[in-house]
Amino acid sequence: TIILVSHDLHAVRSLCSKALWLNKGTVQMIGSATEVVDRYIQGTPSKSTTSSISVQPELNKSQSMDTLKYESSNDDAHLEANMKQQFSQMNIRPLPEQIEPVDVVEGDNAVMQGTGEVVIERVQILDSDAHPRQRFQTNEDLVVSVTFSTQSPLKNPIFGVALFRSDDVYVHGPNSKFDNVFQGEYHGMYTFFIRWPKMPLLSGQYEVSIAIFDQHHLKPYIWHNRLYSFEIASQFEDHGVVKLQHDWGILTHHTVPSES
Repeated sequence: TIILVSHDLHAVRSLCSKALWLNKGTVQMIGSATEVVDRYIQGTPSKSTTSSISVQPELNKSQSMDTLKYESSNDDAHLEANMKQQFSQMNIRPLPEQIEPVDVVEGDNAVMQGTGEVVIERVQILDSDAHPRQRFQTNEDLVVSVTFSTQSPLKNPIFGVALFRSDDVYVHGPNSKFDNVFQGEYHGMYTFFIRWPKMPLLSGQYEVSIAIFDQHHLKPYIWHNRLYSFEIASQFEDHGVVKLQHDWGILTHHTVPSES
């Protein structure tokens, strides 16, 4: 039996079957590693959540499909239908009255930071059908979705997602401010998502960071640093990080006649 004691949530998820969450010597939760890590990220132990929060009944599909508001920078009816169907099943929970700031580090590296305006309900890595996946092929669509609730109104928050290869190569880090999307005030429960169509990444293990910042990009309402992972299994034998579109050519300037 091996016991791992760590703040490295990715390691706990990937290496452990069961996890015990302690807070100042008090047991907060014990169960499957995935469930315990998810609760730890939310900052609320499972038992207290169940007893203190009355979750509204699950919306039925027809009601939620009609009323679920959808916005996207890309007009893709297939993606819209799949995302609506996937997230119409989600329970609507009361907004948190108070969220404690969070600052979790592992050595010199930040794991989670946040000033207390946002709680992350769920982070998922999805395919083009909005189904959770951990393993993809090169040139498949990849979607990262982040469901969050607010404690107070957020004016023009900045949503960000960053991809890293497991050897610390920073692959891509777009955000809503750079792309000039989703301006306005947010107060409630939302799911923002980003899709990389035909993801050109080559074989490897990859990690995902997610963040919601204030409109000036100065303070993180919440930041999860490389806590989520996926794998790319490429059918191509290229080297590097991404499969870039390219063409080959050759010009023949002179040939030497073969000896016969």
